[in-house]
Amino acid sequence: MQIQSRQEMLTTILLSSDLISRIGRSLEELMKGIVAVGEELMPHRGGFTVPKVASPVRNISRNRTVAVAE
Repeated sequence: MQIQSRQEMLTTILLSSDLISRIGRSLEELMKGIVAVGEELMPHRGGFTVPKVASPVRNISRNRTVAVAE
């Protein structure tokens, strides 16, 4: 692996982020064409429930407060 200058690294990062942005916009436009406004993208995934926590969740911070999940 060849060591690059800082300018080359920044250029590579900017080009990569631009490419990712373009792909994201393309996918967004594709999805807008497939799924109508107001429709669910994955309707079969609806209706799941979050299980209750069996034991309390403890969060010890600097001041040693304890947060308990309800």
